[in-house]
Amino acid sequence: PPWTAPAPASDAPVRIAYLVQVAVEAKLPLVRRVFDRLYTPQDVFLYVADSRFIATKRVEAALGLTDRSRKNVKVHAAPHADYYFWPRVQVVLDSFTRLLGEEGWDFVVHLSESDYPVHSSSWIRASLSMQRNSNFIHAIPRCHYDDEDGGKAAGLAEAGEEELPEGRAAEALLAREASDSGAEAAAKANASWFWWRQNRAVASCGSAFTPIEVEGAEFPMAELERGGFVFARAPEWVVLSRALVEYASHPGLVHFKRLIGMHPGADEIFWSTLVFNIPGYTQKLSRQGWYMRWNPYGWGHSPELITTWHLPRIMQQRGRFFFTRKVDEERSADVLRALDKASESEGEGPSMLQAAAEEEAQWAVPSVLLWGVRCRRPDPGRGEGYAKAEVQEAAAADRDMPLDEADGAGGPMRTRWGEDREGVTAPDMRRVRTLVGPPPQNMHSPL
Repeated sequence: PPWTAPAPASDAPVRIAYLVQVAVEAKLPLVRRVFDRLYTPQDVFLYVADSRFIATKRVEAALGLTDRSRKNVKVHAAPHADYYFWPRVQVVLDSFTRLLGEEGWDFVVHLSESDYPVHSSSWIRASLSMQRNSNFIHAIPRCHYDDEDGGKAAGLAEAGEEELPEGRAAEALLAREASDSGAEAAAKANASWFWWRQNRAVASCGSAFTPIEVEGAEFPMAELERGGFVFARAPEWVVLSRALVEYASHPGLVHFKRLIGMHPGADEIFWSTLVFNIPGYTQKLSRQGWYMRWNPYGWGHSPELITTWHLPRIMQQRGRFFFTRKVDEERSADVLRALDKASESEGEGPSMLQAAAEEEAQWAVPSVLLWGVRCRRPDPGRGEGYAKAEVQEAAAADRDMPLDEADGAGGPMRTRWGEDREGVTAPDMRRVRTLVGPPPQNMHSPL
């Protein structure tokens, strides 16, 4: 269905809904600590307890809810859902449906039991108040490369030299220099993401049963992309506008949900793929959100455990992050104390709002640019010159430069449909550079 949500009001105070998934009883002290950091009477808190591993009463006791005095905090049980597959998405969507019954909130924050706030709740609220028309999803569109190379070097380039241990930065730099551009190496690494390479379709039905692979059935990704559909990936930990959550509950999305439910990596492609394909979508997309570091040679669903090794990176760019993960109350103790201390000194008032406004300018991407994102190497099915996209770091010196000058491309920006976008600056688009040629024939979208 088309996007019809009006622009959000900009005068009322922002109200936040927090959705927190809990499964490990040993994590409850950390869950309580985060709750104490974030709690305000005006916000809404929904804790979802994995029914296989933990009872709702244990969560209620850990949060101090035994007297039911905090009416804005609720705990509900949810069926167990394994990583990756559709039931994990269904649990979140069902929880969002519960939250939509609560009036007045503007954003929902999806947290795990291993997340920790980088800022005070006041700072998070101030930042969101400056970005009412944004969704915070670290979305990376899938790229189309015919070659299978890139491997180690591309993975390092995608990680970025600032994310690598000492001595590894040079490898990442060499990987960038060896490619047509740093963006191309990163794009190759993105194309090699494990779940993009899994073509077997899976059968699922909400959270009714564990999905199973269907022998002999393939997921039609290539066919959909030839028709103009955009697949993208992102961590499932996001901050979403109420408008997007309401859109996701639209009955007209049933076919889209069935489609994503057939992919084995559904939990990390649902929200990002959704926003790249909504007709007429007008909200911005921001990658401001979580600090996470993934080991380029690692395996599994979770990022590295946050320790003091990661702390300088977090503190140097605190404005870029709302939360960090994955933390442990004992092994991350020094980091948590440092973040608590920094949050206590953030203060209130105009200076906080100014800082939030600066972050919004740096990280938000206008929706018009989402429509043009494609890979540098065109898919033969789309026609010669259909699209060229470049993902690159915006140097401080060119952040206020018009986009056409920053890219060295000349001429105005053009959207997917070819409308001119004069004067778009690098902060507006954050790090996405897009030039779009003729649209493909027979473009279609399940939305």
